[in-house]
Amino acid sequence: MFLQQFEQIVEGAKQSKMGIEKKRAETKATKDKLNDEYLELIEKGRKYQAIVREFQEECRKTELLVAKCKELVYNMMIKFMTFWCHIKFQKSIICDVVFLFL
Repeated sequence: MFLQQFEQIVEGAKQSKMGIEKKRAETKATKDKLNDEYLELIEKGRKYQAIVREFQEECRKTELLVAKCKELVYNMMIKFMTFWCHIKFQKSIICDVVFLFL
């Protein structure tokens, strides 16, 4: 009787151990999967940050080009008005008035 009870205890311990090992393996698999997903998200975050930096640099370049274009247009307008005044009005008083508004 004692031996039979002891064997039952041993069998219960074995089954408990198997259950614990199974749960441990499932937990490890879940952990590994989550870790892989985490690493993928970290990589996506790095790529996102690189793209944002690149976009910001392109925006900065665009702003410089727009400013340069505005300056060129303004200078061309001044040159045109100067030329127009020389041709049409031979530096008359009208040219002085036109330049007041620029």
